Amino acid sequence: MAQGLGESEATNSMLAKAAALGADTVLLSTSNVGTSGATMRGEAYLCGR
Repeated sequence: MAQGLGESEATNSMLAKAAALGADTVLLSTSNVGTSGATMRGEAYLCGR
């Protein structure tokens, strides 16, 4: 459960940073890293919709 909470916090942080930049679309990708956790990458876009 703790891993899920950490991922949730990371997701919320990335979404907040993207919104601060004016992005209206965010692509998030999570990869498992063995038993030690996961890494998360994100890309923010302004699609203008």
